[in-house]
Amino acid sequence: MTLYTLQHARHLASAQEALRFYRALGETHVQVSGCNTRAAAQITRFVAVLPTRGPHTVSFEGGRLTALAREALAQLVLASYEYLDVRSQNADLRCWPALYSWVHAQADRTALARALGAELVDSSFVLGELRGTFHSDGRPYPVDIETRAPQPAWRIFDALSSDVLRRGFLRGAQPDSHPHLVRLLIESGSEVQIDAVLPLEVACQLTNDTAGAEGGWQSSGVLVAFPDGIITGSLTSTQASETDEADWHARIDEVLRKAGL
Repeated sequence: MTLYTLQHARHLASAQEALRFYRALGETHVQVSGCNTRAAAQITRFVAVLPTRGPHTVSFEGGRLTALAREALAQLVLASYEYLDVRSQNADLRCWPALYSWVHAQADRTALARALGAELVDSSFVLGELRGTFHSDGRPYPVDIETRAPQPAWRIFDALSSDVLRRGFLRGAQPDSHPHLVRLLIESGSEVQIDAVLPLEVACQLTNDTAGAEGGWQSSGVLVAFPDGIITGSLTSTQASETDEADWHARIDEVLRKAGL
């Protein structure tokens, strides 16, 4: 099934107009994405408004794993969340506390043995909680390690990873993880963005705080993209006649009229 994107001629001029628009749609919450920022105060607000229930993700890109950022990450891996993914220049850390944690890294046998506290490393090894493989086939990341607990995986990632942070994300952060997440994001200097379902008033404040940044609100099958305020929707290939398209535009016209826009 193909989706066809529709765009309305009217653009919304501000987050306040978007708030009025979605209220006229009968919505109290919207899915907010983007709002990219590096500002400490805005990052703190991002994390503070994360819902305790429902899917939400905080993503980050660029920056450095400084000593303070590593301290924050060491605490974060032990906190409550659904899934954590951190990619340095030469190593990846993936923590799924309910199941397993993994490290994939670029390292030779000597560096891996040093990280493991072992004299030497076989192609396959089990050391305590860690189970791993060193691949000798020339792949970019020859080290694969898995463990049931995040902390042992973090210890190996910390030993092998460079200070260059490429990207990462945290899904399902719970309140006890918030202070450590904020410290990691601020100390690393990463660019941060959010993806969460939030009350309209909160969405409006965050969008105003990051004015000019790319982002979007979505609900009831309607997306408003910032900073230009573009209103879009979609039709499926089975319902994409001229009448269907006219009905969509008429619906948006009526919502704009109801919102007084």
